[in-house]
Amino acid sequence: MLNQTQYLKRYGVAIVSVLIALLLMLALDPVLQLTQAPFLLFFGAVTVSAFSGGQSPGIVATLLSAGFTCYYFLEPHHSWKLTLASGLKLALFILEGVLITLLVAALRKAQAEVRKKFNQLEAREAEIQDLNVALQRRVDELQALFNVIPINIALAEDPECHVVKVNAAYAKLLQIPTDMNVAVTPPAKQSQLPYKFYQNGREIPGDKLPVEYAAKHGVEVRDVEIELVRQDNTVFSLYGHAVPLFDESGQPRGSVGVYTNITERKQAEIEREQLLQREQAARVAAERANRVKDEFLAILSHELRSPLNPILGWTKLLQSRQLDAAKTAEALATIERNAKLLTRLIDDLLDTAKILRGKLTLEMATVDLVQVIEAALDTVRTAAVAKNIYLHLVMPQIGLVLGDATRLQQIVWNLLSNAIKFTPKNGRVNIQLARIGDRAQITVSDTGKGIQRDFLPHIFESFRQEDASTTRRFGGLGLGLAIVRQLIEAHGGTITADSPGVGLGATFTVQLPLVNVELEPQADKGSV
Repeated sequence: MLNQTQYLKRYGVAIVSVLIALLLMLALDPVLQLTQAPFLLFFGAVTVSAFSGGQSPGIVATLLSAGFTCYYFLEPHHSWKLTLASGLKLALFILEGVLITLLVAALRKAQAEVRKKFNQLEAREAEIQDLNVALQRRVDELQALFNVIPINIALAEDPECHVVKVNAAYAKLLQIPTDMNVAVTPPAKQSQLPYKFYQNGREIPGDKLPVEYAAKHGVEVRDVEIELVRQDNTVFSLYGHAVPLFDESGQPRGSVGVYTNITERKQAEIEREQLLQREQAARVAAERANRVKDEFLAILSHELRSPLNPILGWTKLLQSRQLDAAKTAEALATIERNAKLLTRLIDDLLDTAKILRGKLTLEMATVDLVQVIEAALDTVRTAAVAKNIYLHLVMPQIGLVLGDATRLQQIVWNLLSNAIKFTPKNGRVNIQLARIGDRAQITVSDTGKGIQRDFLPHIFESFRQEDASTTRRFGGLGLGLAIVRQLIEAHGGTITADSPGVGLGATFTVQLPLVNVELEPQADKGSV
């Protein structure tokens, strides 16, 4: 609701604008003979009134202008009587004034809506920045926890265990630098380490150690008792416990293991067996050793549960073999689905945050787009095969582009992933590489669900999806294509999208500038 001051201001502007126009018309009429164009300045008054106050003040200005024009400038002058011609002119002016008022009022409303949307986008940008800061803090906290926690932890970063890292506590026990790679793959590396692991008097092969076995086979390894023999011949008894880590496709991507030092407990057990055979005084000493042992195990159990609970989670329930087939399938699907979704969103948001803050960096070098497309295809081929989607490739050697190979692969992967995602089973996805003048052109088309024509102008906007309901079939934030556009523009290129309509597929066309380096021509790649 408008208060009285705002009400007076709106209509005051309309009245003042009309009076100013009238005075100017009266002053200039003897010189310019404005009776030949009696509405000239009144159009401006109507426009100003509508833009300042809205629809109602604009109409008031139109009516006031019509009255003054009728009296002062239309024949017969200084009379309210009108000839037929004058009446038609006046009617046309009123009609035009109303139309101007409606158009200006609509423009005014649109500007207000634009300002509102802009403020919302600024608020979202601030939220993303806050989320990025929070995520980085969590990463730093987990890294700090890994380094300072007084428990021996090893982490395999790949399923073949080419890189295995240990935290500070475990490095101290092994007497190695904290940044040392303790991988035993290939086996020749095992003999180079300043320690060895034994079980039942025999050295344990590298692929049988808890962390390595869990990573390579994707199974949990529980309570494996092993002996650590350091270079100084000091022997420690350890309990090894390792769990595999899975990627978004449910395949092992590494593992994490905890090696509990039970040397004191083992020694206590030996002492207890000896003390049980001695006199009463010796039995008291054995009971004290047991009490110390129990206290130590209680503390150790508590310290182990805290960091392992979020790691074990569903994995521990699955390994317990207490779930039926339906619950097992539900657990696996939940783990895989949430891992994929979390990984994708974090990646789109981190990239979006970098783009919004202008922190996106590119490692520029000459790049062969054929290799980029082939690398992207390798990552989506499994998904295509699962849906029996036919991939048709046309990839001649057309030259090199200047760009970041990783980011260019991300662009192609995103387009191919979307094409496969929105294409039904037994569909077709076409990938074509061509040279158009001095530019390389990548075209990705599919026979999928297509895009509504009225949504095409918004396809590359952040946080926009064609189906934004909470029950939509396809998830996501609508960040992927926005990031693709930003990456392409950062490479000096362009991207367009087209679709004949819903159910008729979609086509995305990327153009990137070529560099003046020619490659030897090769045969086109075929279909896969």
